[in-house]
Amino acid sequence: MVLCAGEGTRLRPLTVDVPKPMAPIVGTPLVGRTLAWLAHQGITLAAVNLWHRPEVIVNSVGPRYSGVDVRYFAETELMGTAGGVKAAEDLFRDGPFCVIYGDNLIDVDLMALVESHLESGAEATVGLFHHPNPTAAGIVAMDANGFISRFVEKPAAKDVFSDLANAGVYVLEPSVLDLVPSGKPWDFARDVFPEMVARRRPIKGMLLNGYLQDTGTPALYRKSNWDFLAGCTGTSFDDKELWIHPRAVIADGVSFIGRNIVGAGCTIGTGATLRDSILWDNVRVGENSCLNNAILGHHVDVESGAHPAEGIIAGSGERLSKMSPE
Repeated sequence: MVLCAGEGTRLRPLTVDVPKPMAPIVGTPLVGRTLAWLAHQGITLAAVNLWHRPEVIVNSVGPRYSGVDVRYFAETELMGTAGGVKAAEDLFRDGPFCVIYGDNLIDVDLMALVESHLESGAEATVGLFHHPNPTAAGIVAMDANGFISRFVEKPAAKDVFSDLANAGVYVLEPSVLDLVPSGKPWDFARDVFPEMVARRRPIKGMLLNGYLQDTGTPALYRKSNWDFLAGCTGTSFDDKELWIHPRAVIADGVSFIGRNIVGAGCTIGTGATLRDSILWDNVRVGENSCLNNAILGHHVDVESGAHPAEGIIAGSGERLSKMSPE
């Protein structure tokens, strides 16, 4: 199951009209990157929960993506990570299943996690990574056999006991969902896993091998795009600093400085300068305008001669005029 119901408030205004998993990573929505990775791992069926602007994901992904059949579960209220999976539990009653948080750009060996789970006899196996800021994550302590003995979500700095953090990648037995009440918001990190530890139900922890990056803030979203462009997720581009969609139109005399990504249908006028900027689809950048560390959503219009403030983030359909503050 891929969890895609979050509102993405930290990425506003980009996510006002677009669900967070639809934010493009080098031209392809994050949820598409996730499903393609799952297909590469041998997954053939994925459930996806939806809440904010659900039709955007359904219309983009459809019933099948990269060889993965997709089933959708729309929520009328946010049900939390565990509550969202509970609603789809009929799909998961026959054996172990995986849960993936949909706001991470990920390229890890999922089958290694599955194999570890099956060999250990655990009821749940949690993928882990070393987090540079444990206060922003769910952190764990493990015993000598690799089983989780403590699970604390986003501890205060004085209470940090580990940098091993929950990666939002799980392998679960169907019995785990018996701990999740029906029709009630419930969370794996805050509710289910601490209860399992308290009841001494076996949770295995495993350090993931590969790449995992949260995309939930503008800074992390930028990093995810630059990392993908640089090949950190196993991708390969001829140019590690510039990606232009084949359907973009770039006039003569455009300057690209640093790392830049230009989406489908974009047009960039003569004399424009882009420095370290990410353009979603159908952005128009007028002549002699200048963008510096910008993230522009779909259909943003940058007036000719405009010099928006460094680091500007514009949501879908916004117009950046020549009088925009510098």
